[in-house]
Amino acid sequence: MRPLRQRTSASPRLLRERERRDRGGVALLLVIAAVMVLTVLVTDMRFGSRVRYLQAVHGRDEVVATGLAHSGLAFFRLILLASQQLQGNQMITTLLQGKTLVEILSTIDTGLLRMMFASNGDPDKEEVESYKQTGQVSEEVRAEASEETNRFGKKGFLDFDGDFSAHVEGEDCKINLNMFSTHATGQAVQEMASAQVVYRLLTGTEEDEAWLRDRNIDAWDLIGNIVDWVDADGSVSTGKGGYEDDLYNRLSSPYLSKNAPFDTPEELRLVAGWQDEVYDRYADKLTIYGSQKININCADRAVIAAMLQANSPRLLTQTDLDRIFEELDNYRAATSFQRPADVTAWFKNQLPDLATTFANGISTRTKVYTITSTGTVGDTAVTLTTVLNYDTSTGSKDGKFMYWRIQ
Repeated sequence: MRPLRQRTSASPRLLRERERRDRGGVALLLVIAAVMVLTVLVTDMRFGSRVRYLQAVHGRDEVVATGLAHSGLAFFRLILLASQQLQGNQMITTLLQGKTLVEILSTIDTGLLRMMFASNGDPDKEEVESYKQTGQVSEEVRAEASEETNRFGKKGFLDFDGDFSAHVEGEDCKINLNMFSTHATGQAVQEMASAQVVYRLLTGTEEDEAWLRDRNIDAWDLIGNIVDWVDADGSVSTGKGGYEDDLYNRLSSPYLSKNAPFDTPEELRLVAGWQDEVYDRYADKLTIYGSQKININCADRAVIAAMLQANSPRLLTQTDLDRIFEELDNYRAATSFQRPADVTAWFKNQLPDLATTFANGISTRTKVYTITSTGTVGDTAVTLTTVLNYDTSTGSKDGKFMYWRIQ
């Protein structure tokens, strides 16, 4: 047998080297941990600073875009005020060929203004085509417009970053749903002349009928639900019987019919059946503002066709309507109807059997306007929508604000 080796203790030098190695490993781990912590802190500080910087830039751009949106609104308020004051001036009426300023200029933006100032009213055709496609003007036009609007060494009023685009439309050019608020108790909605106009609007074409049919939607139910929302009684107006609120009591968050006129256009979304795609399809031809008569000078084809169909003893074919609208487009391109009697006479000439009730729902003037103005700076956009009433009975020649929204 081999003799057991006698244990010997490690030398002091070896022990010191082992301790030094152990301390070096711990130090390395501490350095790595410190670097990781500092990296996280620096990254977080950098990210936070970047976020705060971008928030500040966006806030600045949003303020500027809001100001530009207000500028578009101010432009059209000036145009509307001038248009209202010039109505009845025979010289101006002749100069504008019977049209109003708003009918001639329904859209205005900084690109259009810059082109007009840079070219002294005669813009280059290539520049116009480029503007139509991109909605932007070249830097040369922008710089030239700034020089043209600069007076007495001061900054020109078109010399700024960003743009605005504003559009105005008359609410009297649409079908006013608040006319149903006077619905008589017990009267079936199908018997209402105004409801017939809305029905013809909803089912005006084969495409409209197919769209409703594919979704199993009854046009009279849609109309009846509107009537029940704004009229004073609690009974269903379509003749099917029952209570109006039954449609809403079954909802997960039930509510009651308003039984009063609409206050805002979006309120229509609360009416049964008028949510989402139905609202999106027809809302642009409906309104809750105005005189409850339709201005033929600005109404679109769908609205006029609905009025004609509702007041014609026979169903007008598409050929009939195409013929009428071809003549109407030519007439409205040259001038505007000045009196409701002129409208009635013109349409009677086209459709001799047109019912006399047609005259009860038409007008040739607009008193309520919606102005939509959008200011843009970089990627930031702010849209301002407002409704102004210029009816003299409101007591405000500058227009009474009826609706205001900023998005």
